[in-house]
Amino acid sequence: MKTARFPPHPGKILTRSLQLGLSATAYLAKTRTTKATKHLYEGGKGCRGIKDILKEGKANYQQSKREGRPDASHLQKKENNIRRNHHKIVLNTSVSYGNIETKRKRMKEDRKYINNLADYYGAIIRTLGAEKFQFPPPMQTYTEDGKIRWVYPGNTRIPEFVPQHTAAELDFVDMIRPHGLELIRQCLKYSVPMRDARRYLDELVRRLTPFLEQVYSGQRKIEYGFVRGSAKVLREVVEEVRAKYGGTNGRPLSITGKVSHFLRESLSKFLVDSNFKDKHDSSDTMITEEVFNSNSKYPLLDSFFFDLADSCDTKTSSDWKKRVKELRKLIKNKILGRMMQGIS
Repeated sequence: MKTARFPPHPGKILTRSLQLGLSATAYLAKTRTTKATKHLYEGGKGCRGIKDILKEGKANYQQSKREGRPDASHLQKKENNIRRNHHKIVLNTSVSYGNIETKRKRMKEDRKYINNLADYYGAIIRTLGAEKFQFPPPMQTYTEDGKIRWVYPGNTRIPEFVPQHTAAELDFVDMIRPHGLELIRQCLKYSVPMRDARRYLDELVRRLTPFLEQVYSGQRKIEYGFVRGSAKVLREVVEEVRAKYGGTNGRPLSITGKVSHFLRESLSKFLVDSNFKDKHDSSDTMITEEVFNSNSKYPLLDSFFFDLADSCDTKTSSDWKKRVKELRKLIKNKILGRMMQGIS
C-alpha cells in the first residue's frame, strides 16, 4: 500500500505508535524475563524496571491530557530506558546460546551475530518507513533560550510531538523494533545462518506492516490488538524457524558448546593414552592423578586448566595465547559459571 497523502495529525499518529511500541516492548520483555533478568523488568538491584518506568510515563502523559496540554515527551523520556533494559534482557538470555556481546555496538565496532542482525533489521525498517510511512516536515520553533526546535504542535486534543530522529517516519517504525530483536535471539538459539536469519527478519517485517498501516491511517481499533497480535505474528515466524532448524543434526555449536566439547575430548584423550604416565616424571604423575581424581568436584574443568598449563611452551605460544584468550572471554561473560554447573 503506497500512501497518497500525509496523516492529518502527525503528532497524534506518532504518539500512538510510541505508546503501542513501548507496550509491546514491555510485553515481550515480561515473557522473556528470567531469574537473572527479573530486576530489569520488575525492578531491583538498584535498577528501575520496565514495568514501573512505563507506568510512570503513561501516568504523566495522561495527566498532561487532563490538563489540556497533551505532551508526548512524557513517554519519550522513558523510551530509552525501556528499550535499553529490553536489550539487556535479550543479550543476557542469549548467553547460553553462545552470545558473548554485552551491549549494543555501532557500525565501526567489532560486532557479532546479534548486533550485526540488529543493524540489518534497523536498516530494513528505516527503508520501510521512508517508502510507505512518510510524514510532513515538522514546524520550526524556538525554545526559551533561543535554540531551534522541530516539533509537530498540538492542541487540547492532539499531543505535541518532537521527533527523536532526523525523519519522523523513523520514530514511527520503531513501533516494531522490539519484535526484530526477539526474532534475532531465536535465530541465534537455533543456529540459523546469517543469510537465512535476514530472510526471516524480512518476512517478519512484511507480516507486521499491516499493523503499521492501520496506525498510520488513523484506525482507532487495530485487528486483534497490536501488542498481542504482533506477538502472535512473531510466534508464527519463530515456529517456522524452529521447524526448519530445531531438529537439525550437526548444527554449529555455541561458544559454551565448543568449550564443553573441548573439555570432554581433552579428558578422553588423556584417559585413553596408555603411555601417558611413561611420558611424565613422578611429580607430573602426581599432578595428573590429582587432576583426574574421580572425587574432584569439577574433573572436566580441572583437566581444562591442566591442559592449559601444559601448553605453556615457547614452541606453542600461539596455542597458549588462543587458550588464554578463550578462557578470559568465558570468565568475562560469566559463561564459565554456567559451564561449571553443567559439567559438575
